[in-house]
Amino acid sequence: MISYFKKYIANTIDAVDDLTNMNLVREKTELHRRLWEYLFGTEIYTSDHILNTMLKYQKENEPLYHLFNKVHKNLYPWIYGKKFLALDEFIRSYHGRGIVICTGSFHFKYAQSTIDTLRNVIRTNLPIEIFYNGSEDLSMEEQQTLMAYPKVYLSNLEDIFNNNIIKCKKWSIKPFAILASRFSEVILMDADAMYLRDPAELFKSKGYEETGTIFFRDRTLPLSSHSSDSLTWFKEWAKDPLIETKSSRFWNGITIHEMDSSTVVINKEKVILGLLSVCKLNEFAIREGMVYRHVYGDKETFWMGFDMAHQHYFMSPQPIAFIGSIQPISYQQKKESGTNANKMLCGHIAHYLEDNEIIFWNGHLVVDKVYNSTTLLDFDYYIIEKDTDNENNWSNDPVCYYIDNEEDIIPLSDDDKSLIDMIKERENQNRILLD
Repeated sequence: MISYFKKYIANTIDAVDDLTNMNLVREKTELHRRLWEYLFGTEIYTSDHILNTMLKYQKENEPLYHLFNKVHKNLYPWIYGKKFLALDEFIRSYHGRGIVICTGSFHFKYAQSTIDTLRNVIRTNLPIEIFYNGSEDLSMEEQQTLMAYPKVYLSNLEDIFNNNIIKCKKWSIKPFAILASRFSEVILMDADAMYLRDPAELFKSKGYEETGTIFFRDRTLPLSSHSSDSLTWFKEWAKDPLIETKSSRFWNGITIHEMDSSTVVINKEKVILGLLSVCKLNEFAIREGMVYRHVYGDKETFWMGFDMAHQHYFMSPQPIAFIGSIQPISYQQKKESGTNANKMLCGHIAHYLEDNEIIFWNGHLVVDKVYNSTTLLDFDYYIIEKDTDNENNWSNDPVCYYIDNEEDIIPLSDDDKSLIDMIKERENQNRILLD
């Protein structure tokens, strides 16, 4: 068995990384996966299972044990040397379910408002772990404000992983935060995600129960010359893609973006290999040298990383919803867009589960957080995006959806409107976003 694996070493693990060669990254990941599955199997990876297996091979097949350690630490050296020294120690560090939110000072007010809503309006019992990266990322006063909420914990990623290698910033921190989290089953949500229902309901999804993951779709947007390059690049190195990848809109050239990563649900005991591969794609050298040159930020790296690790994932089949208020279209907008619509829905991308009721949207309560808006958006209606891009007509500044058929407009339920009014009322009292 050792000879079977060793024949790959010279051309993979011992090879110097080439920042133009995704095939080499994939081959290293594949070797790691084959060794991992040979040692630990393909089921649930609990700390007891990992530890007992490693002890077994230390006694019975020490060369194979050392080979796995070499491959593992060569591929993921940044895990070890700070908080963790060995794999079993790392696996023992997480348990239970919880929410993870990444924020620095720039998004602090959205994170606080989201936590305030989850604790005082939605009243979820899930613990919340806040990740930041470095002492300058989030001030001590901001940290204390967040820790004042019940069952909220703060973690500095710089204290857990070797930041000299991963050099996290902006979007790239997200998969590392899932991996570093104290929770085994993680709901990662953006600081500006606004929930209408308890996020814990996500754990009940059939797709999550089957795969240990939930990924949500992004808008369907037609390909451009740059996005065509993204698809060509991915197909150059994706080997024997999973069935869910081959059936995706991205793979079939229907859309620029496949996934919205404003909420990601992952069970680390089930899909640790997929998550590790996502992290690999977000390491500094690899993301800056290759990945982010072809895709927009972290979001596509989730399903691409799982495909690279050959771990199945659940991409929610429901098209996105779009929630907000109806506005008239000006003559100039009609002229520039070429639309025949007389109305548009302006707001934020939302998502729903199997029951077709909206569970959250991304972009928070304000009209546009990019411009630091302090105007609260009206949430009256939503639409469901059509499956093909040529049936959708989007305006991007602000983000609005042109409505050709008024039968597509769906009014929010009275219960949802009442809940949104409660959230807004609390915001008007606390002035977290508005000051």
